[in-house]
Amino acid sequence: MEDGQRWDNPMTGVVGAASEDVLKRIRDLADMFRSAGGGALGALGTPVPNAVGAFLSSLQRLVEQAPAPVEQLEMLLAEIAAKRALIGALHAQLTAFDRELAILEKSLQPLREWGNQWSQVQASLVDSMRLFRVPGKPSNRKPAGQDESRQPAGD
Repeated sequence: MEDGQRWDNPMTGVVGAASEDVLKRIRDLADMFRSAGGGALGALGTPVPNAVGAFLSSLQRLVEQAPAPVEQLEMLLAEIAAKRALIGALHAQLTAFDRELAILEKSLQPLREWGNQWSQVQASLVDSMRLFRVPGKPSNRKPAGQDESRQPAGD
């Protein structure tokens, strides 16, 4: 038997065999009580069998109304499977998003290189312009923070 089959059917293997054995013994015990109880109750007076009958009827209704553990387990397993499916979908989305980011990152590399080259060219131009300044003549650049529209108050 393959591992997948063992997990798909919980009533197989050693645990399944032990569970079936326990269930069979409980059924046999219940049948024994039923057959023994009928003869014993017949020998007693009327109030006792009526009280026992009422008790057993209410016990039977209680057992019938209680949800079967297998149903609850099935619901739990279904919820777990749904959560695993959700995690799988999220994983697929994150993988796709990671691929998109990798493509974006790769496509921006040339732009970054161009920006670095431009910064080097810009720095070279600024350095070159400093070499060509005529000594004693002010440069055409205004100091930072000085606006051309403002004129000194004395003019």
